[in-house]
Amino acid sequence: MSQSNHSQEQWKVVLRSPGGVERDFCGGFPSEKAAEDFAAEHGWRHVDENRFEWSLDVKQDDGPIRCRKHGRSHGRKANVER
Repeated sequence: MSQSNHSQEQWKVVLRSPGGVERDFCGGFPSEKAAEDFAAEHGWRHVDENRFEWSLDVKQDDGPIRCRKHGRSHGRKANVER
């Protein structure tokens, strides 16, 4: 991978259900550690408006996504605008 491509890598936090369904949750983190820190601040879980509990996972971001509204989430919003 070239240096210029590496500097443009971004990371995202995804929701994962116990059954393996995955949805983008929040993207645009400048590093894997920043995405992991965000997920850790939320206890590596998210409870949606239907009280369904998702686990959080970190993946390399491959497209433009924004943070979902947190509904019944855990406090602060991510400060990650694209």
